[in-house]
Amino acid sequence: MSNSEVVQKARWRMERDEVGDGFETQATESETVRVGAFVLEKERWHRTLDRLAFRWHPFASVRQVDAKDVAAGVLDGVDVLWVGGGSVFDFHEALHGCMARIAQFIERGGAYIGVCAGAFLAAGSGYNGAVRKTALVSAEASWTKGLGSATVTATQHAHAHALLPDSVQPAPHPHQLYFSNGPHFDSPRTSSTSFKASSSGSSGIRIPHGPVTPLLRLTRIHTDACSDRTDFGRYPFAAVHAKLGSGQLFLFGPHPEASGALWGDVLTHIMHLIASSRGEASARCCEDDGNQLVVECDHTAGGSDECVAGDSEDLPASHKKKCNIA
Repeated sequence: MSNSEVVQKARWRMERDEVGDGFETQATESETVRVGAFVLEKERWHRTLDRLAFRWHPFASVRQVDAKDVAAGVLDGVDVLWVGGGSVFDFHEALHGCMARIAQFIERGGAYIGVCAGAFLAAGSGYNGAVRKTALVSAEASWTKGLGSATVTATQHAHAHALLPDSVQPAPHPHQLYFSNGPHFDSPRTSSTSFKASSSGSSGIRIPHGPVTPLLRLTRIHTDACSDRTDFGRYPFAAVHAKLGSGQLFLFGPHPEASGALWGDVLTHIMHLIASSRGEASARCCEDDGNQLVVECDHTAGGSDECVAGDSEDLPASHKKKCNIA
């Protein structure tokens, strides 16, 4: 970090808002992505969140949220839920009762970024006590023990090219990230799976999992407990992207936020992708069992979904254009 950046960060830290035992930062631009960063206990200074909040402060506000906040509905006021590293067992204990709220937040267009413990929690697998039925993604996780590094390469998946910056696209030299007892993920599934949870006053919540895109492939993990692991069986992916309803998830086994400027830029790129998707609508066309054309508008900013069913000549012009209907 240059001297000017050090001065800028010191000034920014002095001007940020302290809220209770934690802190909240405001974006300096009018277009703001609202980030809720999950913590077990709020702190006025938090090394990882300070680093991220400073990096994102031109376009994103960041506030610490705990399990009580999530239970009280704080996700209604954020666009992104960040769940970073820590003890997955403590995170599970704190958030397991809130998984339905988190799933509905994503389904309505929210974004979830999970790193290490946050990724374990979203996958609902890979650790003792995991509850698969409340997994937010269809991909399952395993894990590797120890502290060290993970060597990764970007996958060749077409969707991955759109989600990752050019700086980490396939290159002669793989990239290294900090690794700490983290998960890694299996291949995308074709079988139909869903998030399921009971809900008071109703028969429960069921949200079908969306497609999973592998982003980063592991080539090696080197830790103090595992000198050189190169065979990952059916769990070869270090990071995946997934859809759930109108929302999306980015899950990392290693720690991009602790792996230098390059991976800080990757996270910033992802945040800009999330920002650009807010308010946009995309349409999907399909045929139902009665061969009737169905058009679904996916409001990624969290608005209600609009579904239009009928013959193509009955559809609005905007839907015809999006669906390439002559």
